[in-house]
Amino acid sequence: MPRSVAAAYVVAGGLWIVLSEVLLGAVAGDGPMRGPLAILTGWLLVAATGGLLYLLLRHYTEAVAKTTETMERFFESAVQGIVVSARDGRIEQVNGRAEAMFGYRRDELIGQSIELVLPGAGVHLPARPDDGHARRAGCRKDGTRFPVELSQSAVRIGGTERVMSCVTDISAWARGEEAVAQLASIVESSQDAIISETLDGVILTWNAGAERIYGYSAGEAVGRSIALMIPPEILDELDRILETIRREEHIEHYETVRVRKDGRRIQVSLTISPIRDTDGRVVGASMIARDVTERVALERAARRAETLAALGTLSAGIAHEINNPIGILSSRLELMLDGRRNVPPELREDLQMLRRNVERAGGIVRSLLSAVRQSPMERRPVDLNAVVEETLMLVGNQMTKDRIQIVTTLDPDLPKIRGEPHMLQQVLMNLVVNARDAMPEGGIVRIETSRATGQEEGVRLVVADTGPGIPADVLPRISEPFYTTKTAGTGLGLPLSYNIIREHGGQVEVDSAPGRGTTFIITLPGDTPDP
Repeated sequence: MPRSVAAAYVVAGGLWIVLSEVLLGAVAGDGPMRGPLAILTGWLLVAATGGLLYLLLRHYTEAVAKTTETMERFFESAVQGIVVSARDGRIEQVNGRAEAMFGYRRDELIGQSIELVLPGAGVHLPARPDDGHARRAGCRKDGTRFPVELSQSAVRIGGTERVMSCVTDISAWARGEEAVAQLASIVESSQDAIISETLDGVILTWNAGAERIYGYSAGEAVGRSIALMIPPEILDELDRILETIRREEHIEHYETVRVRKDGRRIQVSLTISPIRDTDGRVVGASMIARDVTERVALERAARRAETLAALGTLSAGIAHEINNPIGILSSRLELMLDGRRNVPPELREDLQMLRRNVERAGGIVRSLLSAVRQSPMERRPVDLNAVVEETLMLVGNQMTKDRIQIVTTLDPDLPKIRGEPHMLQQVLMNLVVNARDAMPEGGIVRIETSRATGQEEGVRLVVADTGPGIPADVLPRISEPFYTTKTAGTGLGLPLSYNIIREHGGQVEVDSAPGRGTTFIITLPGDTPDP
């Protein structure tokens, strides 16, 4: 509007001058009235000019007032605290947000140094406008300090340069950052594995606990599928877990098996929860995994001990009932062999075989009692090769009928061990019979004896088959009493065998997987006399 008015004034003024000359010439000519009329015309032009200047001044005054009001409203309604100061740091103006932030009234701040509310800040204008943000400590009237973000810029007011300091209270943000840092520290220092993953099972985060439990570093795990740690035979478990999370459900204390980087299988307890975005949609899963391998082993050992204790009570009664007929058979056989001189050679040989097996039956009963009741064994030097050969004499014919080929590799220089031969024979027979049962269509059983590596005068017995192998979920339970996968099994053979080997101071290792057979490795100490 001011420019249009000024333009109109210039045009109108020009026309006025031209027209006034024409009118003066027409009305007064060169007569005496021309002078007064010219003066009147001039005064009219001055009056018009004065009126125009008044209108322009009024317009500018209203515009400045409106701009000032707008700027004051903006200044007061700003979400940041604004402090305007001279270049020497003396405060000249503050807004309401700054009053509330620092706890001072406006009149208490004006004229004070900016150091009063922003200690150590001073006036430090940035080299570039985008470098002006810095974290400082603000100081309230009551002396408390709080974190702020400070941005300073130069402004020109009334021809004089001022400094405008915009202050943001970031206390809540700082507390959030501290909480996040604490949470990250807790996650990182946790002994449990804490892992986040997408709904497709891709690993997003991996803490130190996960590295310790599974053996993979964060660099090796992040970005790969969580299936990395799941045994192949239970891989469908992952789909079930992720589907549960997609349904926005939680999984708590789910115990399962996982595979470490070194191939060792461990028992873990999983707690899995959905991860939601800001809109509440499930976008991933958070998983906490705890290694419970040791706890599960202790629980199984406790159950095994309880079962064996019950079995001991039962066996005591059974042994009493069996020992009587065994004693009668043994005495009658002794009488027939030693009391009668005219026994035919063929019959004598059969009777001697019967006597040996009756003695073996008695030894088995005594071994059973010793195994389940942990009664002292009658230890003596034992040739493990002889135990193998005697066992194969008992089962060899039946194995041949069942299309089982037995291959032996016996160390002729094997040192003797100290133990009870009938008990050791029972262990070997259990392993061979189990191998046969695992191969109904026939197969190969390999039996080896050798010196134990790294163990002075120790021996090693290996029994391996070419059967289907033991499933991963069954393998940890094969030493549990009464646990069996056979339709006609009792579940006592392997538990008793394990116990017998422990009684001899040895240990049993099993190497098995579906499709590659099963190998039992028994290590026994050498012949050391009992103390």
